[in-house]
Amino acid sequence: MEGRSSSIAKSTEAPSSTSARRRRYTFYYDGECGFCTRVVRLLSAADLRRRVRWLAFQPLEALPGDLTLADLKREAYIQRDDVLEGGFYAFRRLTLVLPPLWPMAPLIWLPGMHWLGEPAYAWVARNRTRLPGSVCSIDS
Repeated sequence: MEGRSSSIAKSTEAPSSTSARRRRYTFYYDGECGFCTRVVRLLSAADLRRRVRWLAFQPLEALPGDLTLADLKREAYIQRDDVLEGGFYAFRRLTLVLPPLWPMAPLIWLPGMHWLGEPAYAWVARNRTRLPGSVCSIDS
């Protein structure tokens, strides 16, 4: 399911409060990866309207949609309603959701941008243990 959108049968959790209903997206990431958690900290600070729930996948009792642990270790995912988007597509979606990222949206949503975005995301994901300050280990 690498990098593609996927439709799932139902949302993983029903909204339980007004605040939860406003958060229309859930972002799944590797909570054991120092690089990933730093990126999520930055992104959550950019979530000025608090529309995203940021969840590490490790403590989840049930995985979202038809994703496997291998999928979630390989790339981050964003979910809205019954749609999951992974990797480059998850970050591309965030350019429409997070106001500080809006200036990037016209570029990243250009037709054909996935030809650059997918390999760039895959390279970062594969090399995140080697990036400066990273302290994570990834099971291959």
